[in-house]
Amino acid sequence: MGRGKIEIKRIEKANSRQVTFSKRRNGLLKKARELAILLTPREALRVLQLQKEEEKDTNDIRDAISEWQLKQLKLMDKDLTGVGINELQVLEQQINERLLYVQERKVDS
Repeated sequence: MGRGKIEIKRIEKANSRQVTFSKRRNGLLKKARELAILLTPREALRVLQLQKEEEKDTNDIRDAISEWQLKQLKLMDKDLTGVGINELQVLEQQINERLLYVQERKVDS
């Protein structure tokens, strides 16, 4: 059975904080050594690249959703100036394409 989950919060006592930091650092270094044994440098680099690509995809989707939400707010205010049906359809298509792309990436990995 694994250990229970702890709440992450600042440890007030400096000595306890230093001990906890050292233990966690050592644990992370141990994991890094284990990964270095299991992965070639090329594989490790690919893992990092995939992670960065996923972050970029997520940011792209967030940007598209934010833009869409702003346009929705304009519509809710009944301020239809500058927002046409074609523009909304294009935006909807872009969001759907990005979501499909991310879903395909998650299935492949």
